[in-house]
Amino acid sequence: MSIDYPENRFWEYSLKIYGGEGVSRAFINIQDRHEMDVNLLLLSIWVGGTGRGTLSLPQFSQLIEVSQLWNREIVCKLRAVRDRLKDPFQGFSEPHTEEMRKSVLGLEIECERIEHLALSSVLGDIALGPDQPDRGSLKQVITNISNYFTTKNCIVNESDLEDFLVILAAAYPLATRHEIREEFLS
Repeated sequence: MSIDYPENRFWEYSLKIYGGEGVSRAFINIQDRHEMDVNLLLLSIWVGGTGRGTLSLPQFSQLIEVSQLWNREIVCKLRAVRDRLKDPFQGFSEPHTEEMRKSVLGLEIECERIEHLALSSVLGDIALGPDQPDRGSLKQVITNISNYFTTKNCIVNESDLEDFLVILAAAYPLATRHEIREEFLS
């Protein structure tokens, strides 16, 4: 598949963070516990960590409205097909079904990228501005995460906190787990 995508700082940032050790598992844990969209969690971190500020509850409502149907009807269904292809099918060649699973993964990633573009368009000028990591802060990131949880009527529990320690250590490699935990609990 060859789609010509516009440059998107949010996508590039997400790839970097998501690729950190243990990060994908931590995001999936939170997603599974609360039916959250990993892309909106990544957006929370990107906006706060790159000096773009905090996202309000109304902004999150708008972002959820834009992404919800696409995520539920396209991304999650592709993920379910990909997960199902991990199991053998009697009478079907395992190498063939594994190749199909990899193809579905590629399509799922393309759909995630399209969602990133849609979320960026909702933010408008916020997404288009330059990264200013010197103006970003762990506090803004945690405010964004908290606002997303509030919009979803969820509370960050101890398991979530442990997963966020893994995720935010990738985003803030100079911060200690203790510093991240303290910021979350303040």
